[in-house]
Amino acid sequence: MRIDAHSPLIFLRTQEGAALLAHLAQVGPEECARPAFIQSLRRDHSIEVVTLALRLTEARRKAPAKFPRGDELYFTPELLEQASSHPPAMHRARRLAPLGRVLDLGCGGGGDLSRLAQAGGKALGMERDALALAMAQANLETLNLEAELSLGAFPEDEPPFHDVLFTDPAR
Repeated sequence: MRIDAHSPLIFLRTQEGAALLAHLAQVGPEECARPAFIQSLRRDHSIEVVTLALRLTEARRKAPAKFPRGDELYFTPELLEQASSHPPAMHRARRLAPLGRVLDLGCGGGGDLSRLAQAGGKALGMERDALALAMAQANLETLNLEAELSLGAFPEDEPPFHDVLFTDPAR
């Protein structure tokens, strides 16, 4: 049976999943890396859930340096590293928001996308990675923001209608 890439994320957004993430937040990084600790988590959760929970916890330890409320957001360490920090992303978002529908092509976990939505713009995100897109949606919901999201890869897939195209050259 194939597990959807974002199924573990769906679980981690439940009450039980939130409890697991809260528990991991209280455990030090060294303990989280111990095989015996990981095995103890596996008694109650699938390997996919445990793996993603540990990766989210690792990212959440670093995210407050980049984002307000970063310890509540959903990123893998790689997605967090790719995300623009809050101050430059907000500056850019405030400049782009008045221009109309802004498409963040390759939106990743939604760092820039959420800043566009926060700046009051009509934010759209397109991402090829289903898990990253699910994390972008989770981050928008966590921050009580809205954006249109679509799964796809440019140029193979047609992007949604937009007035402004934003793509982070670092990605």
